[in-house]
Amino acid sequence: YAAFFLYSSTVIENMYNRIKDTEEESNGCRMKHLLTAVTSVLAVVVILTAVREKSMNLRVSKYSLLVSPESTKHDAEQYAKLKKVRFSTLEDEEKLELWNTYKNQFGKSYQSDEEENNRYIIFEKNLKYIDVLNAQNPHALYGLNAFADQSEEERSMRRMKAQNLSEVKSILSQVIGTDVVQAAEQGAFAHHDHRKLRTWLAGLKIKEGEHTDFDQAQGEFAWASASDCAACRKFTAFGNYNFGNMPDNFDWRTLGAVTSVKNQAYCGSCWSFSTAADVEGTWYLATDELISRSPQQLVECNTMNLGCDGGYPFAAMQYLSHIGGMLSWDDLPYDKVFEGDALANPVGTPTCNTHLINEKMKTHQVAHIGGWQMVALGDEYEDLMRVVLLKNGPLSIAFNANGMDYYIHGVAGGCSSAEDCEAGSVSHPDIDGEGDMFTCDPTSLDHAVLAVGYGVQTTDNGDIPYWLIKNSWGDAWGEDGYYRLVRGTNACGVANMVVHSVVKDPSS
Repeated sequence: YAAFFLYSSTVIENMYNRIKDTEEESNGCRMKHLLTAVTSVLAVVVILTAVREKSMNLRVSKYSLLVSPESTKHDAEQYAKLKKVRFSTLEDEEKLELWNTYKNQFGKSYQSDEEENNRYIIFEKNLKYIDVLNAQNPHALYGLNAFADQSEEERSMRRMKAQNLSEVKSILSQVIGTDVVQAAEQGAFAHHDHRKLRTWLAGLKIKEGEHTDFDQAQGEFAWASASDCAACRKFTAFGNYNFGNMPDNFDWRTLGAVTSVKNQAYCGSCWSFSTAADVEGTWYLATDELISRSPQQLVECNTMNLGCDGGYPFAAMQYLSHIGGMLSWDDLPYDKVFEGDALANPVGTPTCNTHLINEKMKTHQVAHIGGWQMVALGDEYEDLMRVVLLKNGPLSIAFNANGMDYYIHGVAGGCSSAEDCEAGSVSHPDIDGEGDMFTCDPTSLDHAVLAVGYGVQTTDNGDIPYWLIKNSWGDAWGEDGYYRLVRGTNACGVANMVVHSVVKDPSS
């Protein structure tokens, strides 16, 4: 196109030479200069456009997974433009160029050449991992982010220490009674015959030999029901929702029940962020106050969990129901964890600030939590999850987070086989000859998040139902800090451990 315009300039000049004798010289000069200027400007514009397009194409072809926040929006138009690149096809020089681009974009610097060489080796291995994730998840895009130069050991420090679902159920049986867990094992909705209110001693276990009346000072437990509707105080029409009558797409963010995305940094405290976010929504629906709550309080003071070494939201909610409430983020901010080299400087659990907590409790500057509900304990509860979320606010979830590290956007949860899809797991092949298997095991729970909604993604291959999940790895990760996971197959155990907080009446 640029050559065409330059050629046009020459043609116009020749035409001018033929007619210049018939025009006044002064007007002819002005016309000549004008025409030459116009065609020259057009040529420059086209050349610059072509260069920019070539540059953009080069970036897409090699580095499309180095993305800006604007490119992570998950609307239909962006989804249609989903492009995946196989990093394994890059030559060594191209990988080095990509490495330099990555370092510049994410502000990476290293203390020595040896450290950088080691990071580059990790980076190369992670490129293979990203390729596998893109191959196994046809409706999601995985790419480079701030974690791409980190080892699996480092990345795992942002998650809990994995526990098998059977072990977690054993802990539950100590807290809420074996009859409730056994009811869940009998199948969906069998628990409705076991909706007993329980009380605990010191927030740790059931009083032996007795079942007392409900005592809000110690906490309530009950199974969630499709008839429960905490949201009906603000949204009375929500009482009409049931299994046969629900919207196809729903997002609590649009109704004001979700605070900003937080960052847990290098501390396995996801369980505290999940709990805090659940309480935020619960308190908002009860009081109209949307206030960020303090994960720091849970990390410091909830002795039933393990601080930066992990824990579970149900135990955190039990602590809150026993102590009476949760402080705000402003009163007790999350600022006592180390954000540098996690392996060189492992973080410990800080000391509980009991004086501050007692003062805030006395003046009722807390979100008063009176108990919690069990929402789901297996794949047969995924439909109930949807109803409870819709009518009661965002839900706290513990599931398997393997594969989430390099998520960019789209609906995650592709299956390598029909059997895996039915089981909710995704098995990835050996990618480096070392026998590494990247498996999203639904029975191994290692991360806690918040379900804030659900929806349906339209694709060329049909509609994909999904859960909309708030993570705690900062808003530069994923879809502005959010994750979408396929719904309906208990993918990664998303329905294996779901709980929800219950508000205590502040006037009581």
